[in-house]
Amino acid sequence: MNQSNLPLFLRGLVFGSACGLSAFVLAGCQGLPAKANAQSGSGVSSNRLHHIVSDFDGAYRPFYDNQLFVRYEQPFERGTSAEKLAIIRGRNQDLFCHFEALLDDIEANMEASLQRPDYTGDPKTLKVLLWLHGGLNSPSGIDELLTSGGNRNESLPDGQRERILNAGYYPLYISWRSGAFVSLRDRYFRVRNGGRAQGPLAYVRAVPYLLTDTITGVAQLPETLWDGAADRLAENHRGGALKRDWDDDRWKKYFSDGGADGPHLALWDEPNRDLGPWENLAYQTQLIVPGVTRIATTPVLQGIGTPAWQMMLRRSKNVVTMEADALSLDDGYGLPELDSSLRGNGVASVVAWRLQEIEKRLGEKGITLEIYLHGHSMGAIIANDLVRMYPDLPYKRIVHLASADSVRNWVDKTEPYLRKHPETEFYNLVLHPVNEEREDISMVTLLPEGSLLVWLDSMFTKPDHVMDRRSGRWDNAKYLLASYANIVEQRTGSVGKGTEAEQNAAAVRLKVFNLDPDSKDTPQTHGDFKDKPFWEKGFYWQ
Repeated sequence: MNQSNLPLFLRGLVFGSACGLSAFVLAGCQGLPAKANAQSGSGVSSNRLHHIVSDFDGAYRPFYDNQLFVRYEQPFERGTSAEKLAIIRGRNQDLFCHFEALLDDIEANMEASLQRPDYTGDPKTLKVLLWLHGGLNSPSGIDELLTSGGNRNESLPDGQRERILNAGYYPLYISWRSGAFVSLRDRYFRVRNGGRAQGPLAYVRAVPYLLTDTITGVAQLPETLWDGAADRLAENHRGGALKRDWDDDRWKKYFSDGGADGPHLALWDEPNRDLGPWENLAYQTQLIVPGVTRIATTPVLQGIGTPAWQMMLRRSKNVVTMEADALSLDDGYGLPELDSSLRGNGVASVVAWRLQEIEKRLGEKGITLEIYLHGHSMGAIIANDLVRMYPDLPYKRIVHLASADSVRNWVDKTEPYLRKHPETEFYNLVLHPVNEEREDISMVTLLPEGSLLVWLDSMFTKPDHVMDRRSGRWDNAKYLLASYANIVEQRTGSVGKGTEAEQNAAAVRLKVFNLDPDSKDTPQTHGDFKDKPFWEKGFYWQ
């Protein structure tokens, strides 16, 4: 039975039930992605040398080349004939050749950027700003961000590409398909038990899967409502998210007052305030009616959102290590050096490998390479993996923006690198805790409040330990301040001593942004980070 001959109403049944809510499910990294002005396949976009796109499997997708119709195809472990395998391998080899040709063009353009008439940096230092976006983004949305700054962004009137180039960096964005719709498609049609689904019943199983997700969401409702109410009561009892922590000596001792003295490990962005009593009362009052509605919406969100998150997480892992690498499939794609589960031929891994080669070639010309690694939300998951897999890359600065990865993964993957490389700066940027806990994705308070990170910690994952919570939330990131202090002390012999330049060079820091709904320069929601000048020191520190 051929999958393509299955009744179309079966697909419609699933998507009509699940994907009708995809605008809300897992919202938070961007919200609804903006429609790009520059369509994919233009073939002439200047973003081609600054934006690399991954497909569903983690392989290169020729986003800007409308003449190249080759797409990656993964052979099944069983049932692929020798003739069919030869065809697949030939196409995949052709695709990877195009990817390598693009990387050659990017390398040449990197060197040429040092000779730009308006380049103000050191011509003997190539600074590559590597950006990894979060979930619910599309390649077309990233393309527009590079060109025009995004249609939601009022603080960046120009495109990010030129602004970053003018700041002395070479922007290189890696994007991957991470929308709710495609994640749900993976869940119900393409993936089973972590691997690609095979056989004629791959579509039929969508019905029991959707039924299971719905029942699971309903069954978990009592626990979810209890935890949500308990968190709310605890917040009210403690007098506000900021007040309860600002006066706590465990954390206050790490904060900088903006002067020359102090530990300079953490910073509350000004204006430093919490909600007043009348603001809290007004907020609680407006939740009375929506609170009843959430009894109906929460099971749907949790039941469908949890597996959708798992599919998004799977795709972020594919960007580093493709399934074919882990299974040792002879697919004809990629570099033999990366063809294993130790690294992999995902787009991000291949780029990291090429950057190692570029560093060697530049060194022969007397040019130094510096990597400025930025990961927003789920992008921080990929960033942690790259640091672990490619510890020889010259990371000059690592910035996590509202990281969706766990505290444990940061400790296991990035902290060891920082201890071995005192020349590498690290910044962890988080929302004000009130904004984090009270972000309203639906805009009409019909869904549970909180950013994506709050949803992950409370609904979409079940942390076994405090270290398994998201590291991009203040409520969890504060527990890392002792580690930050220890790393800085290991680097400099003390904390908060030395000149400003010396402290900046040894920086391992946490920044909490302000609570200011009218601000155009600081992020107030989880998705705002990508729209801001994240490469500027005034943004990531002060």
